[in-house]
Amino acid sequence: MENKPKVSILIISYNHEQYIAQTLDSVLMQKTDFPFEIVIGDDASPDKTRNICEDYARKYPHIIRVLPTSQNLGVVPNYIRTLAACRGQYIAHLDGDDYWIDDEKLQKQVNRLDADPNLTICYTSRRVYREDWGGFYAITDGVADKPYYAADFAGEAFFHLSTIMFRKPQDETISKHLALFKNIVDRPLSIMLLEEMGGYALKIPDICIVFRMNNNSLFTPTDEIKRLRMTNEMYDQLIRLYPHLAKYFNHHLNVAAYFMLRDAYRKKDKATMRQLAGQIISRQAVPRNWQMKLKAALHFAL
Repeated sequence: MENKPKVSILIISYNHEQYIAQTLDSVLMQKTDFPFEIVIGDDASPDKTRNICEDYARKYPHIIRVLPTSQNLGVVPNYIRTLAACRGQYIAHLDGDDYWIDDEKLQKQVNRLDADPNLTICYTSRRVYREDWGGFYAITDGVADKPYYAADFAGEAFFHLSTIMFRKPQDETISKHLALFKNIVDRPLSIMLLEEMGGYALKIPDICIVFRMNNNSLFTPTDEIKRLRMTNEMYDQLIRLYPHLAKYFNHHLNVAAYFMLRDAYRKKDKATMRQLAGQIISRQAVPRNWQMKLKAALHFAL
């Protein structure tokens, strides 16, 4: 730990005992010309996740640090404390049940960030593994080598956290803003980094990670309406923080409201239908604002 690492790999873990070894091995296999550290924020896992992480830390004390906690903090507080403990110039995120499949993933992203001081976030393509049916499929998450800005991520651009590397914030603004969110990090973080630090995001075309979709995933076991309400809370908070991006956030709120309207229609809940249709029609949003309003009005009329 004497030499300050150029990159900190921020790993969030909770109940990942069957995955965390593969996650850590996928980092340790990285081929780089710079030092890196692995900082693991284990959120009081009741299984053997912490024990496995501490075994790795004893084996690689010059690389791995484990940040245990005696009580479960939740996704966002755990992320914030782990980010604060990272010492690198750049931060690479990796969930404790995902893993990298490209041994030059870190080097490729550092090369890009070093070459352009205006590049704030560098992310990659990913492969998804569905545990329920044991299959893989690839997701590109945007066009390679095209600059993306805060408005793009407020709209429909997206990256998965385990693909990204970003410049470490130099003040506490992002952590303070992130603390306002209960369970969701990815979209708020992307917008905050670009709004508070400036610059742009860029995707490299390489498929570098496997995102494991399983029952431990935050949204996987959650019913549709609960997911929609969680995302609505997130966008409402983002509007309060960045009102100039409201027309993009409103699009997501309208989409969520439409699916909730359909659910209310099936339940014959006319009061809720009237409320949701009114929200959709009154919001100013981009893109396809008029299409969503028409669909809501027709659905309510029927």
